[in-house]
Amino acid sequence: MLISRAVADVLGDRASVSSLGDTIRLKGKTEGFEVLKLNSLRRDKGDKEK
Repeated sequence: MLISRAVADVLGDRASVSSLGDTIRLKGKTEGFEVLKLNSLRRDKGDKEK
């Protein structure tokens, strides 16, 4: 699964990610967009199961 740096920052230590390299340009965005691969995600004790 691919996620943005912003999402990875919100997930914090719960997410293990790998960078896919340089930032990419997206239509309508003036700055580059960093894409990360989500390697794993762990639950916090307070998370509810769905």
